[in-house]
Amino acid sequence: MTTETSPEKLASELKLKSSSFFSLDQQERREKAGEFLQWVEDNVTNTVLQYTIVPEFQEEFELAADKAFNTPQILLTNQKEGEALSNDLVFPVEDGYTILAIDEKGIPIGYIYKPIEKLGDFNTAKVAYQKAVMLKIIEDEGKSNGLAGKANMEFAKSLGFRRHWGSALSSVKLGNYGKIYIGASGVGQNQTYNSHLLDGATPSDFTNAGLFDAYFATITAEMLESNEVPLQPKLEHDLFVEAQDRN
Repeated sequence: MTTETSPEKLASELKLKSSSFFSLDQQERREKAGEFLQWVEDNVTNTVLQYTIVPEFQEEFELAADKAFNTPQILLTNQKEGEALSNDLVFPVEDGYTILAIDEKGIPIGYIYKPIEKLGDFNTAKVAYQKAVMLKIIEDEGKSNGLAGKANMEFAKSLGFRRHWGSALSSVKLGNYGKIYIGASGVGQNQTYNSHLLDGATPSDFTNAGLFDAYFATITAEMLESNEVPLQPKLEHDLFVEAQDRN
């Protein structure tokens, strides 16, 4: 008869495994990345991550994520048609999200789980963690822009990463914690805004999912670093501008 490992023990094992993994040199890390990511795939859950949170950081993280969730974007001019859209303020993210922050040892220290209904019981916890891990690996390799871009995604896949993009574009450095790396998953998309990005086409439930994950992780990182509430609505993020240019 086998006994299931408790969430507390898995959380402790996660801390040990992540610290050990990120203590490896780059070549060893490349060789071991697939094994580490698979362990995360098999063992990291919402419940496990509840035992890794650092309360002092969690408070700051929740404030930053809340700012990101409640910062509207302005619908800009439709450049392809030359028609001015309304100046209604739009919140790109809606319904909910999963977002996670790791420290320089790869240990999750901040985690927020607000699942969106359409995802059902899909495990967004492990996915957000994998994305944060990949952001750190990518930066440690001297690359930039996280999981954004074809080259970085191909590199990530070569290490065993099997998810779509959705890390912040870069880490942020906080005085008390060092560098922080953020990943997001299951970010709810405002479909009206999504349609705008697609030049009026009708999006599916998960169209541009990686884009919205990356946006939410990135803007949360920006707000975590600035620690200030924006006085004015933020204009469209570069990620969204680039998405429109591609369409």
